[in-house]
Order: sequence, then C-alpha cells, then structure tokens
Amino acid sequence: MPAVACTLAQPPVAIVPSIALFDHFARLDDPRQSAKVVFPLPEIMLLVLSATIAGCDDLVEVCEWGRERLDFLRRYLLFRDDIPSHDTLTDVVNALDPEVFKACFMDWVACLRDGDPDTIAVDGKTSCRTHDKTKDRKPAASCFGLGQPPKSKTSLKVRRKKAGWNADYLGDILRGAG
Repeated sequence: MPAVACTLAQPPVAIVPSIALFDHFARLDDPRQSAKVVFPLPEIMLLVLSATIAGCDDLVEVCEWGRERLDFLRRYLLFRDDIPSHDTLTDVVNALDPEVFKACFMDWVACLRDGDPDTIAVDGKTSCRTHDKTKDRKPAASCFGLGQPPKSKTSLKVRRKKAGWNADYLGDILRGAG
C-alpha cells in the first residue's frame, strides 16, 4: 500500500501559522499507510520534540507530558484526536528514515544557535567500576563538548530545564527564537 503523501511542510495549523520546527522537518515523509493514519505526523513530531526538549527521556514520559500540556500543544496544532499512545509513537518514530530525520534535526538545531560559538562547554563522565588498581588502570572516561552562543550564559542543560518549566520559553525554541 502507498505511503502517506503528507509531509511536515503544510501541517494542520491551530493558531500559529508557522514555526521553525516545521520548516526544518519538511523533508520528513510520513511512511504510514494513509488509511490507517489517526495522528498526523506534524502533531507527533511537535509532541516528541517538545517533550524531549522539556526533559522527557522516553516515549512513555512523552505521552504523559503531552497529556499534561495539551493546551500548550494546541497553540500550534489541532490535536483533534488527543495524544497518541507510547506504542503509536514508537511505531511512527521507528518507521521514519533515520538519515532524513538526522539531517532535519541538525538543520533545526543549527538555526537555534546565535552564531559560531565563542565558548565550548566540556562535560565529562567517568564510568563506574571500570578501573583496576592492581593493573594500574584508571577508570574509563568520556568527554564531549557543546558549543554555546556568545551571548548565552546558560548551558544547554539549563536551557533544557528552563524549557520544561516555561511554556513561553519552549515556544520560543520551537519558533527558532530560543
């Protein structure tokens, strides 16, 4: 059966006619069969990305977050059929082309930055029980860096926490003004 022709380019809009999220995810095609689609892809992507920015770690938390903040989500899209179950979210997310999703996501995140970073925030983690004193082996550690906009005094972690607390701030991020 044919895949759904709907993309994120022209989602059903409730109040806000355009947000940066939809512009950057327009290349993402809905792989589901059109006769079986209950929840439009734009609604699913808005829910998943908003909840993830707000601090949700899995799709069960995403569903709970969406139910608690349905009024916020309806500022942007209709959500006629309420919030999809975590099973529906899992099926849809797993069916998306990962390379196209990655490219869309990276484009969207790039628009959130104010420019080239002046500062690189470095974070490191040490894995528990990976050392061996008898062999003089130190614990395994990982390190990664995150670029910060020059005007920003907050880390990305703090920005994520703030988005979870403040609907207006999360809305700014979705519109590309965060």
